[in-house]
Order: sequence, then structure tokens, then C-alpha cells
Amino acid sequence: MIESDATNSGTDQAYRSRPNPLHVWHDAPTTDSISTTVVTAVAKAADTDPVELPPLYEYIDPDALDKLVGDATRFEGYITFDYDGYSVTTYADGEIVVHQIDGP
Repeated sequence: MIESDATNSGTDQAYRSRPNPLHVWHDAPTTDSISTTVVTAVAKAADTDPVELPPLYEYIDPDALDKLVGDATRFEGYITFDYDGYSVTTYADGEIVVHQIDGP
């Protein structure tokens, strides 16, 4: 996982540059699964240990996420889902953007 506060260029620049997002990049050949990187990124954004978060499968199927986003030859675009009070967007290029969901 590579972390940055900068944004990548792309067609969805406005969403990627919302206030206070956490940006990480999943390096598929050298790191764990994309679902593991998502949990680690949300834990970092929440300033907590990953084991303190609820299981990812309560929000999205981690195997499906790994198969779809983990294979950039079959996937273009992005997937957005909510996970424990955060909006998570995973892009085909390996970027993961985490935004805290504002309260009512």
C-alpha cells in the first residue's frame, strides 16, 4: 500500500479531490489482496487497528472485490461502497480513496 494526500489525474478528478480524503495505492504484484488494502486504508483513516473494524464481508463481498478490481485486465473504472462510516472508492489503476461519511 502506497499512501499519499495527492490525487491522480483522471476523469473523476472532482470526486478524487474531495476535502480530506485518504489516498492509497494498491500494488497488486507485491502486496496482499485489494480487500486487505481496503481494510488497512479505512483503519488508517479511522486511526484504529484493522482488527477493530467490522468484517468487510458485512459491507461488500471481499472475494468479488478481489476478483474484479484485482484483475485490471478485466476491469476499467471504479467501485464505490460504504464501510463502517467511510465511503471507499477503488479504481482500476489501484488507487483507493477513503472519505469519512458526514453525519446528518
